[in-house]
This record gives sequence, C-alpha cells and structure tokens, in this order.
Amino acid sequence: MHERNRYKISPNFEELARKFPELQPFVKINKKRNKCFINFRDSNALSAVTRALLKIDFNLHVELPMDRLIPTVPLRLNYIHWLEDLIQTTHNDDIFGIDIGTGASCIYPLLAARMNGWNFLATEVDQRCVHYAQKNVTINDLDEKIKIKMVAAQDILCTPLRNENRQQYDFCMCNPPFFIDSLDAKGANRTSVRPQPKSVCTGKGSEIIYDGGEVEFVKCIIEDSTQLQSRVKCYTSMLGKKSSLDHVIAILKDKNVSTVYYTTSIFSQGNTARWSVAWSFCSDLPGNEVQHRT
Repeated sequence: MHERNRYKISPNFEELARKFPELQPFVKINKKRNKCFINFRDSNALSAVTRALLKIDFNLHVELPMDRLIPTVPLRLNYIHWLEDLIQTTHNDDIFGIDIGTGASCIYPLLAARMNGWNFLATEVDQRCVHYAQKNVTINDLDEKIKIKMVAAQDILCTPLRNENRQQYDFCMCNPPFFIDSLDAKGANRTSVRPQPKSVCTGKGSEIIYDGGEVEFVKCIIEDSTQLQSRVKCYTSMLGKKSSLDHVIAILKDKNVSTVYYTTSIFSQGNTARWSVAWSFCSDLPGNEVQHRT
C-alpha cells in the first residue's frame, strides 16, 4: 500500500460504526481475538464500509446501487497517490484529468476533487452508472469540478475528446474491465497459487467484462494515445492481472514510438493486488518512477 495511504493501518470499524450508524449491523466481534471485523464477502457490508469511509474521512456522500460495482476505498486511494507522484502536482496546481469508465460511484474523480481540487472529464458507457455518477457529483457540490459524459462502448478516448474545448489534459486513468467473459469473471481462469480476494465482486456487464479482457481494453487506449499524442500528458491504467502487464508493455514496444515512456507500480490491499502502467508522448514525463523507454 502507498506510504501516504491513510489506510495502511486498518480502520477501527467499531469506532467507524459509532460515527456511521448504518455500518453497525455489519460489525462483528471475534471473541477469541476480542477484535471487531467485517465480512467483506457481504455486498451490503462492503457498501456500508465504502460509504462510511467516504463520508467520515473525505466528507463525501455517495449512493451506491447494489447491482453495480462497489469500490473499495483504500485501493482507489492508492491509484490517486500514485498519480500524485507521477505528475508531481501540488494542491494549488490546476490539474485536469480523464477517468475512463468512472462507474456509478465516480469514486476517483470524487476523491481527487475533494483531496486535491483536481478537475475531471469522467466517461461512462452504462446509463445507470451515468445516472448515479452524476447524482454523486451533484450532491457533493462538485459539478464545477467533474463533468460526466455518456459515451458509446467503442469510444475510449479520441471520440469523447473530439468535442471538448480543452487542448491538453494532465493525465487519463482507468480501472478497465478485467475479464474476457462471464466464466473468467466467475474465477474459472484463476490459478490455485493466487488467493481468493477478501471482498465480493459486485460489478456487472461492461464494468467487469470486455471482449479480449483488460489487455484488449488498454490496447484501445494505447491506439487512441498514438493519435492524441501529447493532448494527454500522461496515459495510465490499472491492471488486475500480473500477466497483463507484460502484454501491455509488449504492445507499447510494438508501437515503436521513441517518445513513449512507461512506468509500472503495484498496488496491494489484503489479498487483492493490482498493477499499473503509465506512458507519455511528452519527453518530460514527471515523476522519478519512469523506468523504461520504448
């Protein structure tokens, strides 16, 4: 977990439940260890924890539909801290980012806008997610910071930016659909070495499944990036499988563009591990984590 992540030390759920009563029914006591715990395999418990952390720690009120992806806050916070390092921003910088597939929670833009004052264009293909994302932005008075944009499934970056007046964005971020099909989503391809995640996966349809999986999705971002070039200073994505990282880096190399850089970082929370990749067409990609050049 990132060194600045406030959840490096697990939250005190008993104390959290006192401040956020909706969480109380899900806080259990391990009598042997005399310690409170929460069953994160219960989607209602996961939703309550996410809403509690966002409200108590970030003053964000969110509505989370139970038939859409319920995000875990610590893992999302890791991504934002990594972006902070990558673009080396200060709180006073006028930062503009793009969140590809923002989801019903709109969690990345909400967190980054509240913490750092960043501005976002947040795209989404699912109408129900768009409805909730816009609602979450509005109830937190962040309409001036975050713009929600409904896009077609095949429109990753180029088309959504076509009618946008802004000439350059500081970064784009993405938590892509990890799975190739419904069998993959159910864990049919999971190796025995890789432990089961501690939290339930509540995502549906386009949130978690894409033809070709996350590698194909990120490949589409890479292809769009070769057209957009420096209109986005730093392109980034999270990856759910370690094997995907090598495939994505190979795709970047295959593009044979000498000004493309990439960097990698690993986010972890409990049994859940995520990898990240970033590349840029700007010769001065900020951050000290740039490790390779294609």
